[in-house]
Amino acid sequence: MAVQSINRVGKSGYLQKDVLDRAAEVISDNLECISLNHILNLLIPYCVFDYVPASVPKFVDTCAEMILPFLEVLSLNHLLHLAYLLSLNGSFPEPLIRTIFSVEFLLKFDRQQINCISPKTKEINLHRLFLVNRSVVLQCPQYNIPWFHHDYSETFSHQGKKDRMMHHPTIQEMKYYLTELCGGPSYLRTNVLTPYHYCIHFECLLDTDGRILHSADYGSILNKSNNVTIGTSHSPKWGVSVKQLPQGAQRVAIDFLFPSQFCLKSQHRKANSTVKKHNLELLGYKVIQIPFYEWNSKELFEVEDRLSYLQQLLFSDCKPVVKDRMDAEIQQGGGEEEDLSVPHQSLSTDALNDVRVLKVLNNIDKWS
Repeated sequence: MAVQSINRVGKSGYLQKDVLDRAAEVISDNLECISLNHILNLLIPYCVFDYVPASVPKFVDTCAEMILPFLEVLSLNHLLHLAYLLSLNGSFPEPLIRTIFSVEFLLKFDRQQINCISPKTKEINLHRLFLVNRSVVLQCPQYNIPWFHHDYSETFSHQGKKDRMMHHPTIQEMKYYLTELCGGPSYLRTNVLTPYHYCIHFECLLDTDGRILHSADYGSILNKSNNVTIGTSHSPKWGVSVKQLPQGAQRVAIDFLFPSQFCLKSQHRKANSTVKKHNLELLGYKVIQIPFYEWNSKELFEVEDRLSYLQQLLFSDCKPVVKDRMDAEIQQGGGEEEDLSVPHQSLSTDALNDVRVLKVLNNIDKWS
């Protein structure tokens, strides 16, 4: 019954904490009675939902320890699935990782991909191997596992999904506010591809004093060692020579989190977003993730409220004088109009170009 309950929770997309907590207690006392395949399925909601049962905090590790002695009897698909689920949990057991990235396993993987009839299965396995490879390289450098998914990443990143996402009304709206806050389009990069092929919605550069640097001068982190700029989809020819970032300067990644990145009807984010944030931080980024429920909240109903919200996120680590200056500028701009209530739920392109809004935004100093 506990196994069936967990399977239903995993398929539903809802985070039912009481069910998962109780199931973890029962299963922990009866793991030896559960088959390996069932144990693998038990991990799904805990790992995908990034949920640690309160009563059994080591539940995922306990399940993994039951499977590890039997890696040789698991199918290739099950091994990949196990490695992927554990990577979401930040767990990389060395025996499993050595097995996955052995020459024998990879040759077997290639043969299976060639003979596989189902295109969906082929793509799932290929993508899982890509995700595990990326997390292992970033989080476990001591394993000396090479990054060998560059070609796949190029193919995957050039698919239309990420470009379509940038045309989402909310992303376009956020781009408008960030452009105004940063001081113009040349201070903000959009649709940015990072090393190891993470796509982030926006990127800007901050120096140690909290000043935003001209993005075109420093180009993409992808080619920082080659002094060549990779453009974005919106600025493919930004510069040829790229300057070195000033000492202490930092790249800031800004992502909007859609409802699909959370458990259904919940503010509990799924593991993929958490893993992305952690891996980007390992690459040196300051990561700002903006949840849909905050951006669409009543507290951010007004234009100046949204600007203040973004300003606080962007400059939270800066010197107080910089933060105070930005606060004063936003308050000064917001005080010149009595009624600036623009409903964010239906904010259109025409509304964004409204003279009242522009008058407030243009009062913000375009400092650099």
